[in-house]
Amino acid sequence: KVANAAFCFKTALALRADLHFATYWLGRCDFPLGRLSRAAAAYEAVAATCPDLVAANYQAGRCYVGLGRWAAAVPHFERACAREPRDPRNYYYLALCYQKLGDKAHSLDFLARALELEPEDERARDLQAAWAREG
Repeated sequence: KVANAAFCFKTALALRADLHFATYWLGRCDFPLGRLSRAAAAYEAVAATCPDLVAANYQAGRCYVGLGRWAAAVPHFERACAREPRDPRNYYYLALCYQKLGDKAHSLDFLARALELEPEDERARDLQAAWAREG
């Protein structure tokens, strides 16, 4: 079904390249198929033309996290945080990215915000525990 949907979005984009939501949904099709680089490119294109679309930045960031491209993910999650300051997922992913980049101060700051918004988030608690083990 996902492959069929991707075909439909590609066909629509072949007819009109400015269909930003078709590009976004093409990324949504590529992501579960493990085509993270293609999905990231789709989300990047949408984020560049529709910078207020939080979902495009969030999804691009998730693709880069999946690819281990931590520094590339950071600006996407920062833009998502700026536009959706009450969504703890954005702060968690920023904390994770900064942890992977070795920036403890930034990681802990964003982790605190994520836990403030969602105190029971297991992923955030696990990241907190990882920092505690490192001392």
